[in-house]
Amino acid sequence: MRLTWLMCLVAVMAILHLALSIPPSSHNLRHCPGSCGNVNITYPFGIGTGCFRPGFELFCNTTTKPPRLLFGNSTEIAYQDDELVIASVVFNIATTPGLLGTYSRSWEAPGRVLSFCQDTSLVIFGCGIDVFLFDDSDNTNIIQGHCSSECTSIAVMEKKLQRRPCNGMGCCTIDLSEGIRAFQFTITQREEKRPLPLGDATIKAFLNNDEFDFAIADLLSENINASTIGASSSLFSVAITDQPNCSIAQLKTNYACSNGSTCVDEKKQHGYSCSCPADNSNNPYLLPGCKQDPYQYISLQTKRNCSKFCGSTSIPFPFGLEQGCSANKKFELNCTSNQAFIGRPPRQLQVTNISVDEGLVYLDRIDHKYTSSRHTADVDVLEEMIMGDTDLYFSEISGVWTWTVSNISCEIAKENATYACISEHSECLRVFHGNVYVGYRCKCSSGYEGNPYISLGCKGTHPYHQFKPLNSKVLYADIDECSRPNYCNGTCHNTKGSYDCCLYGTYFDPVEKKCITTQPHERHSILFGMLHTSSSFFSRLKLISKHFLR
Repeated sequence: MRLTWLMCLVAVMAILHLALSIPPSSHNLRHCPGSCGNVNITYPFGIGTGCFRPGFELFCNTTTKPPRLLFGNSTEIAYQDDELVIASVVFNIATTPGLLGTYSRSWEAPGRVLSFCQDTSLVIFGCGIDVFLFDDSDNTNIIQGHCSSECTSIAVMEKKLQRRPCNGMGCCTIDLSEGIRAFQFTITQREEKRPLPLGDATIKAFLNNDEFDFAIADLLSENINASTIGASSSLFSVAITDQPNCSIAQLKTNYACSNGSTCVDEKKQHGYSCSCPADNSNNPYLLPGCKQDPYQYISLQTKRNCSKFCGSTSIPFPFGLEQGCSANKKFELNCTSNQAFIGRPPRQLQVTNISVDEGLVYLDRIDHKYTSSRHTADVDVLEEMIMGDTDLYFSEISGVWTWTVSNISCEIAKENATYACISEHSECLRVFHGNVYVGYRCKCSSGYEGNPYISLGCKGTHPYHQFKPLNSKVLYADIDECSRPNYCNGTCHNTKGSYDCCLYGTYFDPVEKKCITTQPHERHSILFGMLHTSSSFFSRLKLISKHFLR
């Protein structure tokens, strides 16, 4: 009896272990708020009981318009997903005019689950101040840097500033190392004679990911927040910090990564993160996990319900705008203000053209969605980040990407039910990035044009041909390449779906359907005929000239 009881207890514990180690599903979270104001909420973050992983609880401040999504006391979130957060961190420090003092402030995310991405800096407004910044990620208070700011006459400041980056006059900056999860800083006011309008200027500080163009009016504002300082957003990466690394976390009942996801150790701090493969857009912290996002073609009937343009930019399949209008998530674009974008906010770039025939995507390398101005180096980083979410690759031309359907071979693809080249007169092309094979794409066969990714997409487009029904089938006239100038440096003969260009010394054999070298005796016959014709011509010309000379 005692043995049976122990066996039952072990079984119950095993079941509880499994239950605790299984991540939640979207169905489990169906009661949870999906957004706050204009910001969508993605697990492991959440609002309310059972809607978030420990350390990722958010709050929605509904007293403001629009509502504000908050993480802790000082972090306002503008965007978040399972791997990235954009947030505003602002400090308004009240000071007493004429009274010198030292002020200390600190920041850390709840559970220290956020860390700074590259190019983050602390921006400080103030007159006559010295600032020291310390990395407190491991409670060690390692100094990160310092800066000073002074205010001379208004005339001098206006001359040297003029909306330029912070340069120590009324404003200074300190860079933060990538991976920092907590920091503190001290500000000491020193005795300095200030211009009269700046006598009551307070001290303000915020985090930023780009150069901030400072103006004297920024010193005079009473407070700053995410709306008054538009460039105050910073990028943070997300990590699970309840275990030191993947190898230990995978042995625990609260392991965060779902089926098919990859566990990645944090580089500079303890903790880990979960991710799906590049061609998969599912949430790695939720069930069913990183299931394959298969390529799927859509019918012409469905395609009629999908937008074909975003502004003046054509959106050909397999790309699409609305849900269900692209072959899969990696081909999904979004249309904002009549501009097409690839990637997920804020990691997105504008698409200006898509060439199905060449397998190219053309980009505007200025990221209008993220900031009003962006340096080339930053855009290069942004391009690499977006490529990490797709199967796109740099081409030899800046701002032009190549793309593939899948990273399998043409031979395997043709045996697959999701083979993408479904149009008649289409073929599979192998795509290389340098010398590395990266996948396949589709192209209409020589002599045909159109979209090989849709049924009946490759058509002949010669203006003298028409489509004719025959036995309930459609006959497509091919393109007559021989009608195009400079298409053949020789004698051109058009064939269905192709053409032959016979160079000097060859002729097109309609039986063999290819160019054949002229035989020697045939050349002699041709030459004799030409000479005989020439002799008759000159004899007649001589008789005619005699007649007129009489």
